[in-house]
Amino acid sequence: MYTIGCEWGQKDAFFFEKWFEREFERNMRQSNLMFLLETWWWPFTSQGWGRWEVDMGDRKQGFMFINLFDSAVARTLGDVGLPVCHLYAGLFAGFFTELVRKQLSCIEIQCYSMGETYCKFLIGGKDRIDAAGFWLNEGATARDIEKCLRSGERLQ
Repeated sequence: MYTIGCEWGQKDAFFFEKWFEREFERNMRQSNLMFLLETWWWPFTSQGWGRWEVDMGDRKQGFMFINLFDSAVARTLGDVGLPVCHLYAGLFAGFFTELVRKQLSCIEIQCYSMGETYCKFLIGGKDRIDAAGFWLNEGATARDIEKCLRSGERLQ
């Protein structure tokens, strides 16, 4: 599902860039980033894929978080005790890879299907995402992972 999402995100990024530049008569890369992201995500929201919050406060450190509310995948599967939104993770990885023209990965570190109130995704380079995946498998929470990434520490 991640691979499918990634391919979808990359293709959508190409389509979106052409549409955006035609619609707004300006280069996408010269636009306000938050406006650009909300413009991209709005059709997903209106079609039932969920609302999002993008936290770019750590962008300069090479990662960012997305909180997703009302995931169509997680709502459908219910409480299964583990992250299930691999399609979204791939979609975000593919889209943001094309947006910044740098290979990015994404992992869901918190999910509605784990009994949480919303899903949380981490986007960054492969090494950082692999580390977060390891920490998650070792029992770290999203809060633990966030804290360690922001402080530059390593989880024990």
